[in-house]
Amino acid sequence: MTIDQKTLTPEFSLRDDSLPMLVAEAAIDIDNYANGRSKNDGSVIRLSHILNSATSGDNPIAKDVNNSVVLAYAVSGKDKFEEYWKHRSHVDELVLQINLAAKDLRDFKSLSESQQDVLMKFCVNLSREIANHQDEYYPIMSRFAA
Repeated sequence: MTIDQKTLTPEFSLRDDSLPMLVAEAAIDIDNYANGRSKNDGSVIRLSHILNSATSGDNPIAKDVNNSVVLAYAVSGKDKFEEYWKHRSHVDELVLQINLAAKDLRDFKSLSESQQDVLMKFCVNLSREIANHQDEYYPIMSRFAA
């Protein structure tokens, strides 16, 4: 019996408490694979599907203001966000970058070690930024983030 990931893929939602943990787990799985410790890739594939669905359709949810800021922080790093955003003419460029990241996550095993390292850092940043965003709305709850 095969499981269709698309039907099981939740929507990219900054309110999803499990999302920072999933993204952190993807970073760990990429690092473990790169260092020959494990071949587990379930979290990476799941994150790939989530990001792909967030960038698909006529009005992708990655374009939402909160989503686009968090995703841009993850791509550029918070310290370089202003510089990154200044050179973007439209949020469509960010959506394209996230879609490409989703495809790289899907195929991460065939990428070079340096590309895997970039993906791992993206996942760490994304996990942290989602958790930071959640803390703005739900400061009482403690969260795990990479």
